[in-house]
Amino acid sequence: MTDTDIPRQLTTQRIIDCLRDNDLQFFVDSHGEVGTISASRTYQFLLLGENREILIVRGHWNRAATIERANEILEVCNKWNTAMLWPKAYYRVRDDGEIHVFTEVSYDGEFGVTDTQITSLLNCGVQTGAQFFNELDTLYPDPAMVKP
Repeated sequence: MTDTDIPRQLTTQRIIDCLRDNDLQFFVDSHGEVGTISASRTYQFLLLGENREILIVRGHWNRAATIERANEILEVCNKWNTAMLWPKAYYRVRDDGEIHVFTEVSYDGEFGVTDTQITSLLNCGVQTGAQFFNELDTLYPDPAMVKP
């Protein structure tokens, strides 16, 4: 058994190390949160909880919808959440009335995680988030990308 196979406490540095070890591009924002951009979509790798033991991979769709689309987007999210295990899909309405769509995969690492588990969780959050966002892109094509 190697050191990477031993469950240890989740830390931001371990997330960064796993991203580096897998040659994945990432950023650290001004709040110290780690994330990546894939297909113009932003994904954050957050540690929450009393002991920062809960890993959240939160995806943000690279476009916004108008408030008139709220019921449609809710239906898409609910249909996805009913049929799929990951990720959880939801939206938030901003003060300006724009709808921003998110995905989340979460894991409670209270008893520690291995490096392999961290890598799998990060990949799961990004890849399943991309699947949901691809479905949104199909339902709501980007008008700038549609050929006349």
